[in-house]
Amino acid sequence: MTLSAHSNPYGYKDLLVYKKADAMQAACAALTSRFPRSKTLYSLADQMDRSARSVKQNVVEGWKRNSTKEYYEFLGFSLGANAELEEDCNDIVKGIYKGIEWEKGDKREKGENG
Repeated sequence: MTLSAHSNPYGYKDLLVYKKADAMQAACAALTSRFPRSKTLYSLADQMDRSARSVKQNVVEGWKRNSTKEYYEFLGFSLGANAELEEDCNDIVKGIYKGIEWEKGDKREKGENG
């Protein structure tokens, strides 16, 4: 990252990774709002929402750092949060959490993009 990258303090909003993280956070919130309100599923929804938020927020925080090395570190944190969210979604699809049922043909069964 060069000094010119910081000439726009909101330049991260133009990054594809930020746009995708923003969309993922909104999709995650829409999904988790449909979870039944049992204690376990409420906690899972909260954790998933925080993971999705972390993906986006680490892109933002990395952008605001002073060095490329720090920026990459925060992108690494984003990747970790994304992996955590992905694993939670995989557990849901596998049926580990009772009470979350998908209708046949529901797009979320395989994800919006397959």
